Amino acid sequence: MSAYGMSGTPDMAANAVTALEGRSAALLANHGMVAIGKSPDHALEVTILVEKIARIVLGATQLGAMQPLPEKTTTSLVDVYLLMRSMW
Repeated sequence: MSAYGMSGTPDMAANAVTALEGRSAALLANHGMVAIGKSPDHALEVTILVEKIARIVLGATQLGAMQPLPEKTTTSLVDVYLLMRSMW
């Protein structure tokens, strides 16, 4: 345990900060997910959303090979995502 009461290394913490740039959640290999928000309640909402998305992806993979969305679709959804994120 470190002085902060959590296991890990400064490198892992730096990698987590990098992974969270422009995001509200990130998956850390062999550690799980980390979520941030404007408040603890908001961070919990992010966590719940990631869990729901993970369940959807798991279900989709059970139906067969996943097909990536076309680049045009993902590009057009960026503005919607950023708008929704600003409301959190």
